[in-house]
Amino acid sequence: MQQSGKGVKRTLGQKTEDRLMKYILDKPVKIGERIPTEGELTELFEVGRSTLREAVKGLVTRGVLEVRRGDGTYVISTIYMENDVLGFGNVEDRYRLALDLFDVRLMIEPEIVTWACRKATDMMRWIGLMNNIRACADEIVLNDIVYS
Repeated sequence: MQQSGKGVKRTLGQKTEDRLMKYILDKPVKIGERIPTEGELTELFEVGRSTLREAVKGLVTRGVLEVRRGDGTYVISTIYMENDVLGFGNVEDRYRLALDLFDVRLMIEPEIVTWACRKATDMMRWIGLMNNIRACADEIVLNDIVYS
């Protein structure tokens, strides 16, 4: 494995996923069209079947490809979903991921609520001050009118 410029190690499967996406965009393979067979793609990218399957699985997770058993693999979107910045799509144990995310929520949400309550209290103080200023300004205007 080589390191990218960001210091993150990328597997051959991830690199092949990028190459497959580039192939879909450059060819171009239109939405609804079938991509070449597994054998053709392994020759094209000079990788093994398991590496290619990892790449296809990654694009399936990102909503680009759909595998139809016995029929082939089809393009269902040409928008590569980069919004999986945390890499959850590559997590195999989804149950463990859900439990871990729940633990994280339990750690941070009480702090967020506390912060929001403090901010709301501060905001209520500001609103009270603004109302007092407005009342004083109204009184000054009325006095000016009466004594003018």
